[in-house]
Amino acid sequence: MDLQGRKPSWGSVLRIPKTVWTWWGTRRSRFLRRPVPFLAWDAIRYLEGCLQPGQQVLEVGGGNSTLWLLEHGVRVHTVEPHGEWIEALEKEIAARYGPEGLARWHGTQAAGSQAVEALRALEPASLDMVIVDPHSQEVPRVAALEALRDKVRSGGWLVLDNSDHPQNLAAQEFLGPPDHLISGYGAMCLVVTQTAFWRVP
Repeated sequence: MDLQGRKPSWGSVLRIPKTVWTWWGTRRSRFLRRPVPFLAWDAIRYLEGCLQPGQQVLEVGGGNSTLWLLEHGVRVHTVEPHGEWIEALEKEIAARYGPEGLARWHGTQAAGSQAVEALRALEPASLDMVIVDPHSQEVPRVAALEALRDKVRSGGWLVLDNSDHPQNLAAQEFLGPPDHLISGYGAMCLVVTQTAFWRVP
């Protein structure tokens, strides 16, 4: 169960072998041969249904999710606390996708309040989707989501991973109940996680 007592879907339980496989893969290499986001399997599938080539996506926290997003034809802005990850991503994107992939990606290294202020400075209604999933709380998730809520166009999505964690429950105070709440086992994660999706009116 997740931290709110929600049970994982049977579909995600059946994919536990794949969970273990992706977890083991990231022990051997930073990037998976077939990258997937660090989310529950059902959340990945739902997210995939929300994406269209050419969309502008901002992710707070980068990695395999960055590569997966680029493979879906979107433009990606990654705000990442660790400069070494930004450098590693740039090299990996260049090696996998060449100049075309690099042209659709922009990386910004920022953490803590500096990251939140960088997010506040973005143009309103300039994004189609925001995915907030940084490592730990090096970028405070709720503060990041609040800073980004007016940056997404009507019909777009705000996505918060680990939405069941007590530190992240405050997101519902200003966004209301999520349109979709998904719990289950996922890529590279041996515990049940929860992801919340809010559709921007």
